[in-house]
Amino acid sequence: MGGTYSGNPVACAAANATLDIMQANDVWQSAKHYSETIQTTISQWQQEGISPWLFGLTGIGAMRGIELRHPEHDVHPSVMAQVLTKARERGLLLMPSGQHRHIIRLLPPLTIEPYTLKEGLDILKEVLMALPDGLPAA
Repeated sequence: MGGTYSGNPVACAAANATLDIMQANDVWQSAKHYSETIQTTISQWQQEGISPWLFGLTGIGAMRGIELRHPEHDVHPSVMAQVLTKARERGLLLMPSGQHRHIIRLLPPLTIEPYTLKEGLDILKEVLMALPDGLPAA
């Protein structure tokens, strides 16, 4: 089985050139820094207890997911809907994932500026802090 782009010499040359540029510009260090920033920030939020819905962090590197799961009420679809709406109103676009659509997918570009990542995380913190402690009103 193959695919349209499998083994295409032009695509392979472009991929190799991209990897060379990424290595020359030390993009990997940026990705490592972003990963650490995300992990440290979410851990701090959990220690602060900003929301009972903040269950934990999944994934590796800068490709992470923030799981919204209440210790008493498990997952609830209206919680994610509220997070997506409130974040969008503040200029932050988020993408849900997971089988129950209860995980906020984080995958910042490797070229994101540190202040942009911080701004997005600050907005997300505000949104999570505004969630109800229990089940949302119907």
